[in-house]
Amino acid sequence: MGKANYHCQVMAASRNVLLVTCWYPTAQRPTLGIFIQEMARAIHQAGNRLMVCALVTESGSWWPKQHVRLFLDPAGFPVHLITVSWRFHKALHQLLPVLNRMFRKYVRRSILPVFRPDVIHAHVIYPAGILGSGLAQEVRVPFVLSEHWSRAATCIKNGRWSPAARRALDAAAGLTVVSQFLKNELVSVWPAAANAQVVPNVTDTAIFSFSPKKKNDDAIRLLAAASWAYPKLPHLLIGAVRLWQQRVGRPLLLTLVGEGPALKPLKQVVQEHRLPVRFLGYVDKPTLAALMHQHDFFVHASAYETFGQVVAEALCSGTPVIASDLPPLRELVDESCGVLTPNTTEAWLEALQKAAESVFRMEDWAARWAVRLSPTAVGARFTEVYQQATDCWPYDAADQPSGRPAPFA
Repeated sequence: MGKANYHCQVMAASRNVLLVTCWYPTAQRPTLGIFIQEMARAIHQAGNRLMVCALVTESGSWWPKQHVRLFLDPAGFPVHLITVSWRFHKALHQLLPVLNRMFRKYVRRSILPVFRPDVIHAHVIYPAGILGSGLAQEVRVPFVLSEHWSRAATCIKNGRWSPAARRALDAAAGLTVVSQFLKNELVSVWPAAANAQVVPNVTDTAIFSFSPKKKNDDAIRLLAAASWAYPKLPHLLIGAVRLWQQRVGRPLLLTLVGEGPALKPLKQVVQEHRLPVRFLGYVDKPTLAALMHQHDFFVHASAYETFGQVVAEALCSGTPVIASDLPPLRELVDESCGVLTPNTTEAWLEALQKAAESVFRMEDWAARWAVRLSPTAVGARFTEVYQQATDCWPYDAADQPSGRPAPFA
C-alpha cells in the first residue's frame, strides 16, 4: 500500500477538524454567523470530531476586555468562544497582527495540547481565513476555506490585507463557496477559484419541513424575516403594501420578523398611514418555521445576497417566495416556487399581484432541494472536501500530528 493511500485511510477513519471563524453567535449578537454554527453541527453529525474556535469582536466599553467561554454545543462538540469587547471594536477588526497574535496564543495554550487537528477549516477569508491558514502552516495540516462574504472579492483584489488573503487562498487545499454566483465573483479576481466547490448553507429540514398550504380566500398573509440593515430593503415591502392598500381591494397583512436600524423610520410610516403591518422582533428557528407555515408568501427584499438562507428555509417549508431578482436567488427561485422582481416599489406591487394569481408546485421544489440542503447532505459534502484536501496534502502520514479526541468527546 502506498503512503498516499495509507494516509487517506488513516484520515478517513479518524478526522479531527478545527473550525476557525470570526462570525459566531454571542449573547450580544445572537444571529451573528448562525449559518456557520449550523454548518459546524452538520460537519460534526457527519462523523468528524469537531472543535470550534471563534474569535469575535463586539461593542463594549472604552477599555478592551477579552472573555473566553468554553462550552459544549447541543450537538456535542466543544466551542471556544473568545469575545473581545471594546468601544472601537470595528477598528480592532482591522488590526490583523493583533488578532493573529491573540488567536495563536490562545490556540497554542488551550487547544493544541488537548486537540491536534487533522484539518483546519476556516470560514470567510478575512480575518478567519488568514488566521486559519497561518495556523495550518504552523501545525502542518491541510487548510480548507469556506467563503460566504459579500465583500470577499473586494478583499482579495484590493483590500488592505489583500496580499495576506491571496497567500491564504494559495495555501488552501480545499475551497468551498455557498453559491455559483459567489464562485463567479471570486474567479473574476482570483482565477484559481474555478476549482472551488459549491456547498450551500445548511437548512435544518427537521424544522423547516414541507407543509401544504391551505386555500385562503381572506387576507393575503406575507412574512419577511431578516436582520434589518442594509443590504436588506424593508422600505420596498412597506411601500408595496401601501400601494396595494390604495389600488387593490383584497385585504393583505405583512409580518416583519427581526430587528435592525432600517425598521425605526418605517414603524412611524406604518403608524401614520395605518398600514396592515406588524413587527414581531427576533424569534427562534422553530417559531419562524411555524410562521412560514401560517403565511401564504415569504417576501425578501435585498440589494445583495451571496446565498439567501432564509429564502431556502421558506421554500423547504413549502412557502412560495417573492424576492428581489438577484443572481444567487435565481439559483433557488424559479416560476414553480415563486416570483423574482426588480427593486422598485411598483415592481414589487406587480410581483405581489402576480404571486396572488399563481399556482406554485412547492412540494416538487421541497422534495428536490431539501435533500441537497439538509444537514446530512451538507455534512457529507464537507467530509468529501476534507478527504480531497488530505489526498493532495504533500506530507506523509508520519509527518502529521497524531489525532487525539476532542474534550467532552
